[in-house]
Amino acid sequence: MPALALGTLVLYPDSREVGWLLPWILGGEPTNDVYQPCERLSQRVIGIDRVDRIDVFDCCLVRRATFDAGLGRALRLTLDVVGGIDTTELESFPDVEYSTGHPFRFNDCTFSLLGEICPLIDFALTIDNPLIVGPFCSNFPRFSPSDRTVTLSCQSPVGSYGALPSALPLAGASTSIAFLRGSDQLIFDLPNWQPPVNGPSTPARQTPLMQWNGVARAADSGPDLVVTLSQIR
Repeated sequence: MPALALGTLVLYPDSREVGWLLPWILGGEPTNDVYQPCERLSQRVIGIDRVDRIDVFDCCLVRRATFDAGLGRALRLTLDVVGGIDTTELESFPDVEYSTGHPFRFNDCTFSLLGEICPLIDFALTIDNPLIVGPFCSNFPRFSPSDRTVTLSCQSPVGSYGALPSALPLAGASTSIAFLRGSDQLIFDLPNWQPPVNGPSTPARQTPLMQWNGVARAADSGPDLVVTLSQIR
């Protein structure tokens, strides 16, 4: 059994690159531009060119993916990856097709809750794929799809939205975060986002911000997260 490696990738992907990465994160190919979490995760091979050698990591799985953005920042994707160390020696790095698009920007973002458009200061959407790894990474990780969690944390100005937390039903509310950049659209739909457990804080001499923390739940027999990515073909 090859040794396992753990690592983190920090990316600022454009729409085309998001389309490459979503099947790796969620485990399945899209249907009519719609991605949903699957029962199995997809594997990828990662190669790192270190000039004097090329390190290859095969059977790489994403155990946690976080999309986050805030004022003045582009959409960032942080991937926590588990993979095997391949001892194969490559003589040259393979040809890479680079995307020349621009990442989604925070000012392209719209946050909808209970049918209302709410302003945001920042947000973080985390997809946690629980991978069971043996002691000292001694065996290939096992995936339990029933333990997958999707969480959304965000901050918004209190203003007239201070009453929204109390208006949220206990079972959760339909929530979405949408990015629109030109003809490219990226939408995160959470059918049942449960009410936050933390109330807003109001530090002195600062604009009061309301902190939202919630867990996405499945609606009836549907998924807990639906991602739609529409691109120029």
